Amino acid sequence: MNAVQSHYLDLIVRVIADTIYCDPNMNPRKDPIYQQGFREEGRDWPAQAHSMIGLKRLDNVKDLCSRAIEEGIEGDFIETGVWWGGACTLMRSIL
Repeated sequence: MNAVQSHYLDLIVRVIADTIYCDPNMNPRKDPIYQQGFREEGRDWPAQAHSMIGLKRLDNVKDLCSRAIEEGIEGDFIETGVWWGGACTLMRSIL
């Protein structure tokens, strides 16, 4: 992966997790404010983000999909248990 592709995918991850606009937490048991640590771990309920899985898991999806492509592993990518399709969006961006 070259530098431009890496920057593009980093932007996509930040958009999917909505760390750019820091949308508030909708979990009624937690403060309704954006907390970076919760968003990194996927431990909040974002109001507008396209995924609840958090930055660490999105980075893991990005790394594993990129590795599968680089190593020429045949097959398809799929997301099950979809909320708003953020991981699918990321996988499509990688392709």
